[in-house]
Amino acid sequence: ASALEVELTTTEAHANSARCLDVVVDGELVATREAGGNVTARIELPGKLARVELRLPHAAPTTVQQVLLHSVTQLAPAPPRGPRWAVHGSSITQCNQADSPTGTWPALVAAQNSYELTALGMSGQCHLDPPLAETIGRSRPDLVTLCLGANVYGANTFSERSLPPAMIGFVDYVRRLTEAPIVVMSSIAAGPHREDQPNAVGLTQRQIRDLVHRSVEVLQRLDPLISLIDGTEILGFDEMELLGDLLHPTAEGYRVMAERLAPRLAGLLD
Repeated sequence: ASALEVELTTTEAHANSARCLDVVVDGELVATREAGGNVTARIELPGKLARVELRLPHAAPTTVQQVLLHSVTQLAPAPPRGPRWAVHGSSITQCNQADSPTGTWPALVAAQNSYELTALGMSGQCHLDPPLAETIGRSRPDLVTLCLGANVYGANTFSERSLPPAMIGFVDYVRRLTEAPIVVMSSIAAGPHREDQPNAVGLTQRQIRDLVHRSVEVLQRLDPLISLIDGTEILGFDEMELLGDLLHPTAEGYRVMAERLAPRLAGLLD
């Protein structure tokens, strides 16, 4: 095709977030377009057989009105670029502060490791909900990453008593639907307002992180394909400058996360 034309509508983005559309051709970012409100974007294409990826705004509800390929002579679904990777987490996984969809840490890791990405980062909504376990398991993943803990603290979702069984049950549900390696990552470092201050059910983020680690240890007794990443090894307490609000990483913070996570995840599929 000679050009890609996209018409879409976005509603209000997450606070201080960019509403951008990215187009990637054969693995290279060729265009980023602002996508606030009603937008029609035209992107020139190489006019030869190529893998064209349309990355919709990652931080705003989006409706695709129309997609046109001009002068197209051949059209086929692109095969997976590599292993299928499903990643689920909070706004720290949705990456609202990234400059554009290709700047989120899951997108950066997927590009570096040649993964086919299913991104299920959900701002404020990572609460071990069974329908998400079902979605992850049925995405036919070759690798699963679960980033757990931040929303549990913020919404007072579970107590010290209820978090471990809920988490073990969620991971076990995913396991029953896939034989893929499962990586559980606890929350990255945050400011003292979360790390040291108990929430409404009496848990600090440090305590929740410890409960996540202990739950993974229980799961690992029977499942060698479950592994743990301590989130503070990905962004630590001495790197608060990479957290714009002492919770969410900046665009640079997401790049640092991707640089550290990509090799650790790649080693699981060697």
